[in-house]
Amino acid sequence: MKSEAGPIAADGTPGWKILVGSILSILVPGAGHFLVGRRRRALVFFAADLVVIAFAVWLWRKGEIGLVRLLVQPRWVRAVVAGNLLLGLWRLVAVVDLLILERPPMRILAVVPLGSLLALVLVVPHLLVMTRALSLLGVLETVFPSQAVVTEAFERYRPPQTTTTTTEPMTTTRPTIPGLPPEIEPFEPTEQLVGLEGPGRELAAELGTNRVTVLLAGGDAGPGRGGLRTDTMIVASIDLQTGRGVLITISREITGVPLPPFLRTSQGILERQQSIFDLAKAAEEGGYSKATDPLPEEFDPCCWLDRINAIYPFTREYTRTYPNTSRPGMAALRDTLSYALGVPIHYYVLVDMAGFVDLVDALGGVSVTSRESMHVRMSPAKEGDEEIVIEISPGRYRFDGRTALAYVRNRTDSNDIVRTRRQRCFVREVVGQMDLKTVIIRFDRIASAIQRHTRTDIPVEILPDLVQVVAEMDRSNIGTAAIQPGYYADKVDYRGLPVFNQQRVKAEVKRLMEGRSSSPTAIDGSECG
Repeated sequence: MKSEAGPIAADGTPGWKILVGSILSILVPGAGHFLVGRRRRALVFFAADLVVIAFAVWLWRKGEIGLVRLLVQPRWVRAVVAGNLLLGLWRLVAVVDLLILERPPMRILAVVPLGSLLALVLVVPHLLVMTRALSLLGVLETVFPSQAVVTEAFERYRPPQTTTTTTEPMTTTRPTIPGLPPEIEPFEPTEQLVGLEGPGRELAAELGTNRVTVLLAGGDAGPGRGGLRTDTMIVASIDLQTGRGVLITISREITGVPLPPFLRTSQGILERQQSIFDLAKAAEEGGYSKATDPLPEEFDPCCWLDRINAIYPFTREYTRTYPNTSRPGMAALRDTLSYALGVPIHYYVLVDMAGFVDLVDALGGVSVTSRESMHVRMSPAKEGDEEIVIEISPGRYRFDGRTALAYVRNRTDSNDIVRTRRQRCFVREVVGQMDLKTVIIRFDRIASAIQRHTRTDIPVEILPDLVQVVAEMDRSNIGTAAIQPGYYADKVDYRGLPVFNQQRVKAEVKRLMEGRSSSPTAIDGSECG
């Protein structure tokens, strides 16, 4: 049947209303029914729409940080997957129900452009949400372990249990902590947390401490390299009360770092230490030792005699010492630095060179202020890639992943002191330039880079609180220090490598952690230009 308005459905509804109604049903289920006069049916769909709208308003009121908190919880990501599927089916049901009720002539539905539009509007948004949600779920389930998988080392360094109330300050008892070396004192959670609310307080209660500290390590594995060494080591800590951050870089060249008692007695480490001591003794007897001080008569296993970046590859198979972690080498490095610095380090994050390149590219690049000229050619991070070439003068640049890697790794016409400064500054730049919009737009690439190239022992259960604490931290107030040749390593071994001065290091770390005035040897924010 035809009219001046065009084809008419079996019940007399004009064809244009059915077409428009189908589109409206996809956008707002029930709107199409209302248009064609199916008011009661429309109310049923509208009732479900109100639930969706209420949920959307709830999410909007949580803000960006609140939304991110939800999206780092696997149960909520699964809820997004299920809700996305149900919403897609609900929109489809609305369209199909309208067409069944109105029974339009088939030629109305045979309009190819309209059919394509309906398919795009109905399917594409749900596919995008589904793929991103599944990518995020993959990251959360494969990169971050469950809280149930707690390493023995974390239990060793766990401070005393805390108790909290809604009206009383946080308090703590100080029982003996089995296995806790006396050189490591737990961070104090006590009176310092009066008035602390929200995720900071919850995280403090979870860790039993007023701050959370993480070892960030960058591995040098790549084409032409025998294995991964942690050439980049940064201890990052944030005060849960003040939001003040601390970044401490450790030069890979440092040697003589004190070992925790439970590691220094390991048979493999003892043999390694003895062989290096014998080499040092031979150099001393041969007159070609560069050591500042003569060797003791007998070998003392207290300190790691090789470069600090060699601990990870040497202990990566120490599954007996660390049976509950997939990366024993990182746990050993974390514990060694914790013992040497005199503070608990709760977790580690390890990223290899290829992951560094992919992550920077996934972010769309990172803007960096260079204080030096650089004209170098460097080996690539991935097999089959071309060499990395960087040609810059002092100034502000936007680096892609490959160029950023060359920038932070380069030591040509420079030294490890300058390189660690670049690495600290680069981390500050990344933290300052991260925002939710970038993460959302580039999420697939970011998730892929993290999943393929990052390993950590940060439990997935603490991610919501940790993400919010980091997001709210005072980025303009980040204290930095560099454990490098000089004041903190004022002597050298038989090869001329800088030897760790634990007394000076622990004093400076304590000052930084407490937010007190740093010594003249500390580095402030002006180092980054």
